[in-house]
Amino acid sequence: MGRIEDAVTAYKNAIDLDPGHTKAYNNLGNALLESRRHAEAIEAYEKAIEIDPNYALAHKNVANMYFQVGFRDKAISTYEKAIELDPGLGSAYFNLSQICYFEKRYTEAIEYCDKAVKNGYEPEAGYREMLQEKMKGRG
Repeated sequence: MGRIEDAVTAYKNAIDLDPGHTKAYNNLGNALLESRRHAEAIEAYEKAIEIDPNYALAHKNVANMYFQVGFRDKAISTYEKAIELDPGLGSAYFNLSQICYFEKRYTEAIEYCDKAVKNGYEPEAGYREMLQEKMKGRG
């Protein structure tokens, strides 16, 4: 068994011992994501949220999955919920920036990028500048 499968087993064992362990569900989702088991990862994140609706990190993680599987609108609303719960969650702002980029909403993408940086997230070098260039090319 590989390291990821060992992690999946360990988190499932933790959940068996404590079915209300939100972090175990969240981490199970992360391990399932690593093994490309997207539907199961979504289920694990959603279970963490069911147990603790205020768990911002689980909201952000399931939003990541929604985006990866093509549910953009659901991803956006879930990132917004994560930010509502934890306004300092810089990675959620950045992920919204990326969605806006894909939708060619460059002004909003820059705004979300700036909020991400303000909240401690460092995008790849040149990301914001690339957005600015895209805006210029549109004009």
